[in-house]
Amino acid sequence: MLATLLIAGGVYAAFAATWPEAEAQSIAYNGYWQDTAWEFSAMSILALALIAGVMWRESDWGLAICLFALWLTGHILQFTVPFTDSHTAGWVRLANLAALPLMAGLAYRHVLSAPAATSRDTVLGMASVLQAVRRIESTDDVESALRVVASSIAHALGADIVALGLPFPGPAKGIRIVALHPPT
Repeated sequence: MLATLLIAGGVYAAFAATWPEAEAQSIAYNGYWQDTAWEFSAMSILALALIAGVMWRESDWGLAICLFALWLTGHILQFTVPFTDSHTAGWVRLANLAALPLMAGLAYRHVLSAPAATSRDTVLGMASVLQAVRRIESTDDVESALRVVASSIAHALGADIVALGLPFPGPAKGIRIVALHPPT
């Protein structure tokens, strides 16, 4: 993939350097030899991607096939029936309007299908936080209970440092730190 990107970047740079001379002669880009070369390259890559998608059917392969087929159709139309009086790749832009939302949907489905990372340590850590909350709830001296549970909360959350605080009583705004892990 890196090689493809480097080649495409090099070709683009070469085309960008030679295009202004043709533009000065009022030649439309569509149908120009650079457009033909670019479209042929794009069709080749998209055809290979379409074939690969059919051969290696992974999850959501149908959407991927549709995506590449739409893009390939747009490039084929641009190659065979270009808007000769324009610089805009109209068929490719139209294909992008249909294909790019499919790509976004594929990415979204891929993210949603990833399994949630739950390990035994996470479950045990949350259980220890629940026990700490119950200890705090059942005591009359909240500050001493917070000092006792600060280390178990730090361990459960995987935190190096934990500071637990209570609001100042009365109209003053602020927090008074009552428990630290590690204790200082």
